[in-house]
Amino acid sequence: MLGRLGRNAIRDKGPRGLSIEHVIPSSVGGQLKTLTCRTCNNQSGSALDAHFVGMVRVEDWAQGDRSELKGTVMVDGIELPMRISRNENELSTIRILGGKPDALEKFKETMTGLGDGDKIGNSSVG
Repeated sequence: MLGRLGRNAIRDKGPRGLSIEHVIPSSVGGQLKTLTCRTCNNQSGSALDAHFVGMVRVEDWAQGDRSELKGTVMVDGIELPMRISRNENELSTIRILGGKPDALEKFKETMTGLGDGDKIGNSSVG
């Protein structure tokens, strides 16, 4: 059973102490804060915050905020880093940020041969 937590729990910088946590991550504008167990905040908070921030950024991108969406594309078993831009209504640019020449050429061939409504794997294009 947990006992009452006093001021010492706030002063305690160890794993049994408390820390201030943004309910919504500050990186997406969150200002509401709460006290939470330092261990939980450090272990779970970072992973949860990262997923939440990623979700918000994808939603903003999908709404046409003119940001770039970072990701990777797999070509012949090789992961290529990419950035995808869009204007308000449609995909505008896919930039591949490097990779082996063979994988880059295969990606170019695949993308050149696509038409409206074609699919790559399970994703629709167009």
